[in-house]
Amino acid sequence: MGSIRIVGSLSSSVKGAVLSRVRGDVFLSFDDLNREVGVSRVRLAPGRQPNTVQAKGGLPMAGKKAEIRGRAHLERTGGRGLALSVEDTRIVIPGLLTYTPGKGGGLQLTAPTINKMDERETEQATGRPLVPGRLMKGGALDALADHPALLEPAGIDPSLIEGLRKLREPKVAQKMEFSAQLPKNMPGDLRLQDITVTTEGIRAQLSGRDVRLGT
Repeated sequence: MGSIRIVGSLSSSVKGAVLSRVRGDVFLSFDDLNREVGVSRVRLAPGRQPNTVQAKGGLPMAGKKAEIRGRAHLERTGGRGLALSVEDTRIVIPGLLTYTPGKGGGLQLTAPTINKMDERETEQATGRPLVPGRLMKGGALDALADHPALLEPAGIDPSLIEGLRKLREPKVAQKMEFSAQLPKNMPGDLRLQDITVTTEGIRAQLSGRDVRLGT
């Protein structure tokens, strides 16, 4: 606990006090953060590793449960702010495929999927070689949607590909950002220090010097 310096004369009046050192916490709950990104199906939660955040969600699609996954990055900004971004959002249908919407994205097929498809015909239609896990950019998704017979051997419902095409719309954000700053009119030199992630949210340590109380 820091010391307190009185501003004013004890014999007349006390105008206020100055705390030479202050410590506290700033807490952002995952419930509040998820409301901030409510336009997306992605939800934030504690990551598997200490002090990390994961972005995930679910999306029913053509009778299958698609998983939404993203990479969350948390950092302090300028000593007085906190920034959280979710990038590289992708849709995963386990055992079948991964789709990354947006610029630079594309379709990735798993080995079990490719092994059941006619590779020669599929490569002719998509213009891309069929390699498990390789990102097929360009019009590969459109080509598969236009040639549903190519999907039948792998047991992929053509409506699943149509559903992925609709995700080009901003239903699943490719990148989300959230930031918070300490108010500029706060007294003294208050700054955010260590950041920790708990089961309920994100906690940042608040510390400061020469914080004036009163007038």
